[in-house]
Amino acid sequence: MFRPMHYKNNKKVVLLLAFLLLIVILAGCKNSQTKGAKSEQAFTGTQGLVVNFLPNNPPDKLIADSNQVEIPILIEVRNRGTYPAPDKSERWSENDVIFLSGFDPKLIPNWRVDNKDSGEENPKISLSLKSLEGKNILNPEGGYDSAEFVGSLDISNLKIDRYKPSFLVTACYNYVTRATPTVCIDPNPFSLTKEKKICDVKAVSLTNQGAPVAVTRIEEEILRNSFNFKIYFKNVGGGDVIAVDKLNRCAPAPSSEKLDRKDIDLVKIVDVKLSDESIKDSCKPVAEVDGSRDYARLFNNEGFIVCSAPKREEIKTAFTTPLSVELLYGYRNSISKTVEIINVPTG
Repeated sequence: MFRPMHYKNNKKVVLLLAFLLLIVILAGCKNSQTKGAKSEQAFTGTQGLVVNFLPNNPPDKLIADSNQVEIPILIEVRNRGTYPAPDKSERWSENDVIFLSGFDPKLIPNWRVDNKDSGEENPKISLSLKSLEGKNILNPEGGYDSAEFVGSLDISNLKIDRYKPSFLVTACYNYVTRATPTVCIDPNPFSLTKEKKICDVKAVSLTNQGAPVAVTRIEEEILRNSFNFKIYFKNVGGGDVIAVDKLNRCAPAPSSEKLDRKDIDLVKIVDVKLSDESIKDSCKPVAEVDGSRDYARLFNNEGFIVCSAPKREEIKTAFTTPLSVELLYGYRNSISKTVEIINVPTG
């Protein structure tokens, strides 16, 4: 049957529009998936601050053929976790510091730190001056900055042919873990009636929360007058957990105040909330630090607390609600590199 030419043209237009619409839909799905992946990436991870030597800074080998030889040490600093959050009034403090140690201060007496004279035997850089925001939806990679130490080797005091100092870079900083799993509140979990329930009381396993200490598991127990929550946490970052009130003792340099073994493996319980109600004061066991009984201790990198919420008469049926856990702690991780300095007589 004969069809007019304009009919064929209209059919082509319709097919073209349908094809373009399909492309738009697929692009929208891809963007949605990308945003979802970035959002998930922003709030996961097992690290806080990560420090690394930049290539050839310091070099593997230095030739000391003049009276003063500079030793460049350039560090990249990345924040792989979620603290500090941009939507909260959180900032790095003066206690959040990168230290340099491991060398003989008689041989390397002078240091410049970020192009300023240090005047200290063991130089340090405050993180409060760095752009190191935590990971978030807009910045799923986290903040990045650098730190530069430049030492001056005093050849007159170098009486040997080769000197191999091992430069130790130590990052000491506050960090926060936040976890908000959903739990089931059921006043009658063992009821024999066949009523339909929205949830069942069971253990909740978590992955990680974008921090070097992770809340790993929540176990719930229903007692006669209370709901009990056993909250497990673990050091997953590979560094050392330090009581946040003792972070000022983290410096590797000799000082009158040094970290004691009892200052290690302690996290501070900032808050535990069931829905919007704090149950922090019920949490046990707790450790005391300088009169504060807000701490929980880790053994072999793991610990737990048990927190209770009283049953209320108005709760008749099961429902789900968030259990919010916030932990505060100091953290320490370090890297090192050995440099061979070859003493070449100048005359």
